[in-house]
Amino acid sequence: MKKDKCFYCGEKMQKGENKHSVTIDFKHIICCSAKCLLLLNEYFEFVQSNKKWWVSGLVVGVVLIFLSGFLFIASVVFGTVAVAVGWGVTGLTVYFFPAITTQANFLMPLRKMKKIAKITGFIMMVTAPLWFLVLFIVT
Repeated sequence: MKKDKCFYCGEKMQKGENKHSVTIDFKHIICCSAKCLLLLNEYFEFVQSNKKWWVSGLVVGVVLIFLSGFLFIASVVFGTVAVAVGWGVTGLTVYFFPAITTQANFLMPLRKMKKIAKITGFIMMVTAPLWFLVLFIVT
């Protein structure tokens, strides 16, 4: 028998079991319970309402990291600060707005992907001052 997995929690379900489903981005998404379906809908509403903050945070962070190479030419301090701030802004964005695509769910359930995104964002935020110290001391 083919087993489906819940999109949100990853629990395996037998074919023919009571399933809750929704169509998002032309994809048929199956959840094991009404609770998982509710959490999934809340997550997608959160992502839709905060999409502009997610995009702007990532753009600002990546642009600062990219510009740090040019700022190093002018001043080591400006370049170092740009790297650290860009890394920190990117980490804050990933931590507070863990936007996971539906394509990533083929690897693992959404609940686990959100945890991984938050841990990654936290690590980036914590290591941002370390970038500053390492780059400032080395140069």
